[in-house]
Amino acid sequence: RERREFSLARHHLVLAEAIYKELHLHHERSHILTLLSSVVLSMDEPETALACANESRDIAQSHNDIRKLAAALRATARVLLYRQQYNEALEYLYKAKELHTTFGSTTEEIDLLMDMAAALNGQHRIDMALEHLLVADALATDKHMEKPVIAKVQHLLAETYEQAGNPARALHYFKAFRELEKAIFNEKSEYKIYTLKILHQVEEAHREAEIHRLKNEQLQREMEHLQHDLVVHALHLAQRQELLHKTKRSLGAMNKGALHNLYQEVRTTARSVD
Repeated sequence: RERREFSLARHHLVLAEAIYKELHLHHERSHILTLLSSVVLSMDEPETALACANESRDIAQSHNDIRKLAAALRATARVLLYRQQYNEALEYLYKAKELHTTFGSTTEEIDLLMDMAAALNGQHRIDMALEHLLVADALATDKHMEKPVIAKVQHLLAETYEQAGNPARALHYFKAFRELEKAIFNEKSEYKIYTLKILHQVEEAHREAEIHRLKNEQLQREMEHLQHDLVVHALHLAQRQELLHKTKRSLGAMNKGALHNLYQEVRTTARSVD
């Protein structure tokens, strides 16, 4: 969805919704249907988006899930804003804001205030729209929200002040928006550079690991070759040792035979002399 690949996002959400339905996890279907409403609305299908939002709202109400109900009400309101039905959109947004006070986050409150300001702008109630946007801007600043959130509020403030015929304030907020936009761009550029550096380091690490692996394989082959040579050498030495033992035994036997013959010869000669 963030990459604006809405058809693919829709495909996955429809699959997820079907799985939850098959498993009878209707409680979780509400969240999927709210997301689906947003994606379908981005595809310029308000009727389908409204049907998804209404079904999500019904499921959340039946399970008494306040958070999902507030999200479904906002989804319905956004479809109505798209269709320029500002009165009905405001009704849903005020209901969502009432529920939001019990659990909601600052980001959700800021989004609600901006949606309400958009509906009020559509009704040409510029002063009330500015009140909501100034509250949203104060919240975003005080809570140290992320730059894209603050930039979004300030851009809408610039447009609304321009509609109100206050060019000085419009210029003030437009300049602030542009500064934030530059900062966001620089941060994204720095993040991309940092990511590229990390990728380069990972590639270097993989390359070093591959070199290390190849060296280990080479050492392993050399070790196996040396072990083979040692085994052959040891067998050769054992064979030589066995040969030496056999030769020694043969020589010993031969020496004993020669001594015995010499002794017999001496005895014979002695007898002859006698």
